[in-house]
Amino acid sequence: MRGCHVVQTHRHTTDIGRQSTPETPFGANPDSSVALVDGAFWNTALSGTKTASDRTAEPHTRDSSHTAVSRIGWRYPGDDGRDLRLDFLRGLCLLKMVFDHLPRTPLHRYLHWTGYVTAAEGFFIISGVVLGIVYRRRVAQKGLAPATRTLWRRAGSLYLSNMVLVLLFACLEVYGALPRHKFEYLWETEGFHWWTLLHLNQPYFLHVLPRYVFFLTFAPAAIWLLMHRKGWALLLASATLWALNLQQLGTIRVPGLEPFKASFPLVSWQLLFFTGVAMGWHKQTMAAWFGALPWRRVLLLATVGTVGFVALRQAIISDLVTVNNGDKLLLFARKPLGVARLVNIT
Repeated sequence: MRGCHVVQTHRHTTDIGRQSTPETPFGANPDSSVALVDGAFWNTALSGTKTASDRTAEPHTRDSSHTAVSRIGWRYPGDDGRDLRLDFLRGLCLLKMVFDHLPRTPLHRYLHWTGYVTAAEGFFIISGVVLGIVYRRRVAQKGLAPATRTLWRRAGSLYLSNMVLVLLFACLEVYGALPRHKFEYLWETEGFHWWTLLHLNQPYFLHVLPRYVFFLTFAPAAIWLLMHRKGWALLLASATLWALNLQQLGTIRVPGLEPFKASFPLVSWQLLFFTGVAMGWHKQTMAAWFGALPWRRVLLLATVGTVGFVALRQAIISDLVTVNNGDKLLLFARKPLGVARLVNIT
């Protein structure tokens, strides 16, 4: 009987241990929610779960199913360490870009309710952050060369997928199935050649993914710099390219890939992506920094700033505030990523 009591006590303790481990929700791999450098910010500030010290200070009692679910919080860890909330937000950015290019509806009047920030900025920043988080773990496990091959295969598949969409939209225009005629306008102004279907400046929203593909192609170089603790060199080079194109008002283009005016010049918009890569790579440092911020003040400042930029944009559109064209390009323009636009993004 005493032996049976010991066995039952051991089983009871094991069950309690299983219940008090929120890092493994729904049978996930315990390591999958921590991508090498997870900080307390991701486990506590965003997810609402408790730290290890808090859990050890609590009495080990059986939790109800409601309490067990609440400990999981808002965390959605993937098998490769990525935070699926970021993928969700990136998907919303893609949907928003598609919506922006649909025929106008009453909902489109709310396009500028985030000031000068669009879904494109969010897409590139989040994509960079996700890449930095995932590939720090992947490089540590498999090395840079296999990670590079994976990145380039993904870039190739995304480019081919976008090409299919380009051909589809072009055919729909030719047969009159689309109300707009952006391909027709493009071919009339620039001339049609078969290679015009291959470059990055495609109509509608089809010019975003090719730029993401371009950034993925050069991402291994950024990862190499981060591996060798030269993130400062990555950020310095990225900021220098952005500043040069800002000085030229966004007119610098990559030959062959951007043969005419580009909505998102590569030289400027790489700043968002590679800054995101550095942030994702240094996730632990960013988590500690963000975790130390006074969040109520930060949220208040962000709210006031967003409302201020929305009001400023509406005032400029309504001619209540006059800004000359040169200053408007340097501060707010999309192509060169104006200074005030970057502040609005922040």
